[in-house]
Amino acid sequence: MSIAGIRINQPFNNDALSVGGSRAEALIGDVHLVNWFQADPRSVDLDGAEIISFTDKKGTGAKFTRATSANSATLVNGLFGIYPGARFNASESDKSVFSGAAANLSQPFTWAGVATLNNNAAAANLMGTFTSTTVRSILNVSGGAAAMRLQFGTVSTGALAIPIGEPFAFAAGFDGTNIFLMVNGAVSVVAAAGAPSMSALSLGALPGGGQFWDGNVSDIFICDIALNSSAPAATALLSKIRGFTQRAYGLSA
Repeated sequence: MSIAGIRINQPFNNDALSVGGSRAEALIGDVHLVNWFQADPRSVDLDGAEIISFTDKKGTGAKFTRATSANSATLVNGLFGIYPGARFNASESDKSVFSGAAANLSQPFTWAGVATLNNNAAAANLMGTFTSTTVRSILNVSGGAAAMRLQFGTVSTGALAIPIGEPFAFAAGFDGTNIFLMVNGAVSVVAAAGAPSMSALSLGALPGGGQFWDGNVSDIFICDIALNSSAPAATALLSKIRGFTQRAYGLSA
């Protein structure tokens, strides 16, 4: 005899479970996922609602730490459906800076995640490194354009549309020959030229300040492999990231 299961037409929201459940465990176990930062109460250090630092879910000890107490992103419930997010306020110059084993951006890498841009009145940088306008690696939105691009060395990917005020999934990086950007299924690939900056990696602005992100961040994944590759390790990790973000947020890069 078989017994039909019970269907409940609402999200199952058990706070004792991590976002995405076993999909999260599969991600954490992937050797090519170097760091994973998530705007979740269990993965940030807080001063009230202000985020002091994001702690790596991979357990490496790496962090994104606020520049000063006056430049803290805020943890806000319900920014990504039933899940919280980090609110980066451009008017408060919110910015967090990476500490830990820094990736060599002259080797294949990917930055991926889920974010929201709330205002595109000014140029804004979601994350990146910067030495000069020709030595850089930045995920950037130009003022007035609701589109993201990866700036790397002396070149940029095509600008891919992002919805203002709505979450989007992205993956961007360098495969050793080309730079690439994926946003909600759209893809741009351009031959790389010039050099990336080896400055500190910043979240929410340029490392030295300026061009602040006005929006929200849910997850940031840092990988030591190019996710535009057809190599089995790359396709496996991309599938895990897409599976997680699709299940948790209904989005995939």
